[in-house]
Amino acid sequence: SDDGEPNAGPLDGKWVLKNAICFCFFGDEFDFGRHRLFIDQANNTMRIENLGDIHFINETGDYSFEIIENELVLDEQRKYTYEQNGNSLTLTYVDNPTLADDEITLEYIKIN
Repeated sequence: SDDGEPNAGPLDGKWVLKNAICFCFFGDEFDFGRHRLFIDQANNTMRIENLGDIHFINETGDYSFEIIENELVLDEQRKYTYEQNGNSLTLTYVDNPTLADDEITLEYIKIN
């Protein structure tokens, strides 16, 4: 649903990365669209697909996740706050305060 409310509606579907915000350099021609998420929220499963050298979130593969309040949790090391609004999904890594520069925000668009 696209009613303007953050986190309204299920995360189900195919999400394509459109931007990554971090302390990193990708170059002007970097194709973020080569990273995709396929989410099945009813079964708490996610397929991560990385078609390039850079892996976002995790290696390509199938993973279980859970939603705890406003966090999408893959495991103890990979937690992301999320904001879903219609066809936009933003995942922000819950960083480890003892590590410098591990912050990253991933912006996705839903593709049907």
